[in-house]
Amino acid sequence: SRADVEAAAKQEWRAVEAFDRLADVSKELEHVKSLAAAERSRHDEALAAAAAYAERRLAAAERQEAALAAQLQSAAAARESADSRLALAEAKIATAASVERCVEDDKLEAKLAEAASARDRVATELADARDLSASLRREMREEARAKQRAEERLEQAEELGRALSSKSA
Repeated sequence: SRADVEAAAKQEWRAVEAFDRLADVSKELEHVKSLAAAERSRHDEALAAAAAYAERRLAAAERQEAALAAQLQSAAAARESADSRLALAEAKIATAASVERCVEDDKLEAKLAEAASARDRVATELADARDLSASLRREMREEARAKQRAEERLEQAEELGRALSSKSA
């Protein structure tokens, strides 16, 4: 009958429309997959660049730490030298004071003046040695603080590297 033919035609038309919609959805799905693959590729490239940057920062922090350790060692040696110069200067002052106490007559006054001059020179050396020692102590404290900051930066760089490694895994 005609009604059956029309119903069958409508049903066939709906099937064709459903097939067209399915084809459109399939095309859209392929497009979305392509976009996702491109985004994943960009993400992987950014992650690799960030990991390389973290490695460079870590290497720089390690070099800076080594340089600071060398400076600290040098400052410690300089401080040791200044301390021994200070002890020598103090011994010279003690000797000069002893000579002053021993001088009793006019013939030794010239030697006393000479000893006073030597004492003044030694006192100047002592003051210089104390200044140098104080300066070296300040430098050692500054270098220790710089080393601590470098160690903190190194630790941060390592944490960043670990975080990036865990993200890429």
